Amino acid sequence: MSQIKLSPNASGTGVFTISAPNGNTNRTLTLPDKSGTLVDTSENPFLAYDIWYLTADDTTTGLHQVDGWTRATTSNITQIGSAMSESNSYWTFPTTGYWLITWAPFFVCNGTDQIQSWIRFTTDNDSTYSDVGNLVATGENGNRMSQYLFDVADTSTHKFRFIADSIGSGSKLYGGAVGRTYAQFMKLGET
Repeated sequence: MSQIKLSPNASGTGVFTISAPNGNTNRTLTLPDKSGTLVDTSENPFLAYDIWYLTADDTTTGLHQVDGWTRATTSNITQIGSAMSESNSYWTFPTTGYWLITWAPFFVCNGTDQIQSWIRFTTDNDSTYSDVGNLVATGENGNRMSQYLFDVADTSTHKFRFIADSIGSGSKLYGGAVGRTYAQFMKLGET
């Protein structure tokens, strides 16, 4: 038969009390078969969610970083945890962990124009970088979406940018509202 053992700390002076809620139904708390530390869920250290959108149309031609972001704060959008931050096209994560980046540009292509866009990430503060999630639209309008799971081991060196190219005259990344060009960030666990 397994046993439950409580181990006090000889150096501490505080009293820790386990309290039952005011309930009328029997409940069972099942412990996992592994070592670990219980987490205060109000601190939410494992999960986070944030969404940002492009504040205006991006009509820049040639290879460039996509600039001009704002965090979505309307009443029907909920964020969990601390916000992402963006400065000079570089995105910084609020905490380490496994982060799912969802890149959703809204392409508006004039005639037979082609627009490309992707995520460019670095793990050494931009000494080197890699590109993932290339999206292409030719002569059509609408959202595209790519995702990348980024193992952010160090928030000071592990960053990324959104890149666009080949935006011709009259074409654009459509901005100005949450449902147009946007990005979502979701922390899925610890690194």
